[in-house]
Amino acid sequence: VVGSNCGAPSSGYLTDLYVLALEDILYTQEPPTDSETASIWPTNTATVFRLPLRVKTATYSENSQEAEGGLSYAVNLSTFYHAVNNAQITDWAQEQGQKRFVALFRTTTGDFFLAGDQEHGLKLNVARSATEKHLISLSLTGSVPHRLWRLESVDPTVLFDIVDFSPTDFSSTDFSQ
Repeated sequence: VVGSNCGAPSSGYLTDLYVLALEDILYTQEPPTDSETASIWPTNTATVFRLPLRVKTATYSENSQEAEGGLSYAVNLSTFYHAVNNAQITDWAQEQGQKRFVALFRTTTGDFFLAGDQEHGLKLNVARSATEKHLISLSLTGSVPHRLWRLESVDPTVLFDIVDFSPTDFSSTDFSQ
């Protein structure tokens, strides 16, 4: 068929991305088996941030590597925004300071994952570029001693009943580009 998008969607793209600061997490529980899901318990005052994503702008990777304590996994989640005035994005990132995060994300194939745990957080990185339509890139990177854990959902209203859900609402970001 002319103009059709052949093949299955790539699981490397993200459709939903939420982050919680490590300081807002009481406990994460490893799934008992690979076919079961992990659990995460936030504090009563935790804030879940939703990062808005456009189609095919957010990706993840998980790569095994040898470490002193054995095998570990390098995790990288990244997205970018076209924004002439990207002050809201950079201000939000700066407010987060040197915090470490866990990320809850959904792939285009419908898988739900938790990246990081209460002891191994991901670092928020920000980069700007004036050369390509004023891009700003956000990434979460870190090394964890286990593979990404599956979740039953990434919807905060499904996973948590006591947290403040805070969309990041980068209204200065023009998502039409």
